[in-house]
Amino acid sequence: MNIRINSIIILLVVLSQVVCSQTSNNAQKYYSKGSYFGQKLPGITPIIFAPDFISTDKNEVNSVFTPDGKEFYFSRFDPGKGYTIMVTKEYSSGWSQPEVAPFSGSYSEVDMFISPDGKKLFYLSKRPIKDSGPSPRGYQIWVMERKGTDWVNPKHLGDKINFGKRQLYPSVTNDGTIYFNSDINGFGKGDFFKSKFIDGNYEDPVNIGSVINSEYDETDPLIAPDESFLIFTSVNRPDGFGSGDLYISFRNKNNSWGIPKNMGSAINTSSSEFAPILSPDGKYLAFLTRLDEEIGIWELDKDEIVSLKLGVGVNSVTFSPDGKMILTGNRDNTARLWSLDAIMHKKFVGHTGEVYAAVFSPGGEYIVTAGLDKTVRLWDSSKGKEIKTFPVQNESVYSAMFSRDGQKIVTAGKDGTARLWDLDGIQDVVFEGHGGEVRSAMFSPDGKYIITASNDKTARLWDLNGNPVFEFKTFDEIIHTASFSPDGKYVLIAPAKGPAQLRLINPETIIEKIDEQKVPPLTGDEKRNFNIID
Repeated sequence: MNIRINSIIILLVVLSQVVCSQTSNNAQKYYSKGSYFGQKLPGITPIIFAPDFISTDKNEVNSVFTPDGKEFYFSRFDPGKGYTIMVTKEYSSGWSQPEVAPFSGSYSEVDMFISPDGKKLFYLSKRPIKDSGPSPRGYQIWVMERKGTDWVNPKHLGDKINFGKRQLYPSVTNDGTIYFNSDINGFGKGDFFKSKFIDGNYEDPVNIGSVINSEYDETDPLIAPDESFLIFTSVNRPDGFGSGDLYISFRNKNNSWGIPKNMGSAINTSSSEFAPILSPDGKYLAFLTRLDEEIGIWELDKDEIVSLKLGVGVNSVTFSPDGKMILTGNRDNTARLWSLDAIMHKKFVGHTGEVYAAVFSPGGEYIVTAGLDKTVRLWDSSKGKEIKTFPVQNESVYSAMFSRDGQKIVTAGKDGTARLWDLDGIQDVVFEGHGGEVRSAMFSPDGKYIITASNDKTARLWDLNGNPVFEFKTFDEIIHTASFSPDGKYVLIAPAKGPAQLRLINPETIIEKIDEQKVPPLTGDEKRNFNIID
């Protein structure tokens, strides 16, 4: 199966009321002169922003113009590196091709914001806070100053602003007050704080209060230059249309914030809308949305694909054991069961974060789900009811899999471990040793071994007692997944970049030696997706 989900930039005119959004299937490339890359400007209907030039299939995230409208910055996600800040500039001959900004490329960097006077660029980075120190685990807010046509002197804003494990999405008012998201000391999973800039220094940040900040997850605050309104994303509010919606709150005459209002179905979809930004003249709002939420089913003997539009963001997909149904793990915090004609039959509701994994037991009677809310849940597949929530994990859970006999479950998580469970939610074994997030964990066909894939650029084979048996480490990229062939003789390892690699293994003698030199030759068709070690 193929899952196609792109983040693209949407542009619309900012009015008090907007109506339905639309996308374009006839993408135009932009090299022309003029504001906004020469494209036709929208009215009250959102349009895709510069398709195939800015909005591409490479997953663009957040954006900002310089106040004069002559430079445009945006971030692009690379699965192997994280985020890189891109820039395009307008010259007399037109707009330049987007390229990596001179100050970016070495570290994951995202969420840029240029001050209204154009003199400062705020952004998030994972660069070391000290030249000789380690990179922080979470994003920190940095700032650069404008000198001529360049951004110079990157400066960490200090622990007073960077007081959480991670900060997100800084935006700044005319008087220098900074608004941002942080993950601690709040009303919910992520709250907004602000700090005034007085005499060249930031004051202690203050939580902007429970009218805006809720038990839900608030992120991506965009403050108006005059602080008259705030646009932001909130996740899973009861009046939301999808997993993340844009809301707006206006400041009252007494300087309190008004009740946030959902910006409506013209903007918000069943997926996620986020990263709002205003054009320099304040006439337009750009934001991110995820489109093309569909899965593809290939008929292998015909080399054909059938596309199913599901109308919900999908993180994982698998067939039922009898092949008649499809199970998806979704961005709206649900798992869903579909027929092959995209009709939804059941929705499994209970997670409070995106569901990253949803799989059937071998007999099909159970479903296990795992997600960003740090839980693993067991469900009755026929009734759609939750049977048990496994003990809360330390970090998000990325994958889950049943053993072939259906009596054990192995999970992989952000905390760098894999964990083995029984169906009562009792944790039997913790597989520890990776130096990064564990992206997947799978049983061997005979149930005697587990293979894990990690951001530390290795895949590892373990016995069921948690003992490492072998480490596959000849990779230059993080490993997204590793799995066994049905006969257990091969392991297929997929790094974030480059082709997958097929490895020959013999688990019973692997402690003495692994023979990777005898992978039998494959035909041209069989080789098309693999880098065969032969």
